[in-house]
Amino acid sequence: MLKSIWANSATLLWAMLLLTLLQSIAGLVLGQVVQSFITDDSHPVQKRFTTYEYFGTFTSTMLTMFEITHTNFAPAMRVLTSGVGEWTGWLVVVYRVLVSFAVLSVIQSVFIQQTLAVAASERNPETTSKAAQKKRDTYAAKLHNVFKQIDREAHGQIPKETFVNGFTNDAFKVLMASLDIGASDSEFLFEVLDTDRSGFISLNEFVSGALRLQGTARAVDIVHVMNVVRRLERKMDILENLARTLEDTSVDTSVDFQI
Repeated sequence: MLKSIWANSATLLWAMLLLTLLQSIAGLVLGQVVQSFITDDSHPVQKRFTTYEYFGTFTSTMLTMFEITHTNFAPAMRVLTSGVGEWTGWLVVVYRVLVSFAVLSVIQSVFIQQTLAVAASERNPETTSKAAQKKRDTYAAKLHNVFKQIDREAHGQIPKETFVNGFTNDAFKVLMASLDIGASDSEFLFEVLDTDRSGFISLNEFVSGALRLQGTARAVDIVHVMNVVRRLERKMDILENLARTLEDTSVDTSVDFQI
């Protein structure tokens, strides 16, 4: 809201200047129209005095024009029609239609458009990226705390047995539950996080792996897995063909296949 107000500050300034100019011009015209009525002694004193209160000075005229533009225009129009003449009421009606309906509607539309632009800028990719990064940083901080709770001896690495037993920690279980990983998946999760196959999970492996597991799978991740599977299938076919060739030639050798 504050950003929208600040973004509309320039528009508000120009709108005020435009309305002030229009009200001044219309006020000067009406002031000149009623001067002859106010100074004519042949008209009733009460009507002349009431007209003077509304249009007798520049200040009172500007206040009256502000009232006609933004609030109730009927009292000022009734003073003109009952005193100066009915035709002056049409001047107020024309001013009301041109300024209060047309000009003010355009100004309001500009304010709404500017506000929507500010709201849209809050949803742009840069802002969204910053919000996502802040969320990831907060989540990473929580992962650091959980890692420290499991690694009570502060070795900086967690063995498989300690990691699996860590699911007995309530805070750890709550955090892993947010990733849709339960206690039954602890051994599988260890294999996923232990990227270097050292039998231990470091802090970096734990944080980066948990961040990758967070959220739904992306299409690019699925395509990557499919490509890896296809490569493995091709390697398996090559190994099967090699095994058949060795059997056909009756080669007395042993081949250890490790995949």
